[in-house]
Amino acid sequence: MSDWLNELPFAWVLVVALALFYIAATAIYTRVMILVTDRSDDAFAKREKQQTRVEPPKSVITRPTPVSPILRAHDGEVAAVAWDCVTSGEIELMKRLLVTYRAELLAHHAEELSALDEQQAEVEALERSIYAFAEKYKTERGDETAA
Repeated sequence: MSDWLNELPFAWVLVVALALFYIAATAIYTRVMILVTDRSDDAFAKREKQQTRVEPPKSVITRPTPVSPILRAHDGEVAAVAWDCVTSGEIELMKRLLVTYRAELLAHHAEELSALDEQQAEVEALERSIYAFAEKYKTERGDETAA
């Protein structure tokens, strides 16, 4: 039964092998493209359903981070600014607002740092007590084995 295969010229075996390879590659490519397009449609649908606003991680302080006075004045939305109509008075006002905002942010930052320092002090105290406990019982156990 395999005699006819052995008698085929090499060129025809090569053509048949390449044809089979082409058919298999086309089938795999088609299946992958079907899967990708279905998943990409699902992914786009999921992205549209998700919230567009990303929430920052929870802070140690329960008070939220201060909002910029510029954003506070516009309900959190930045409006288009006509830069050719900005007056020196508006620039001075913005400088004062930014100084105020910077002071609020620095105060908020200091509160968070002090809370983190307190937590770090608690962890260090716990570490010292664990170390003292381990040293105490390590020494006592060592004395018992020596006796």
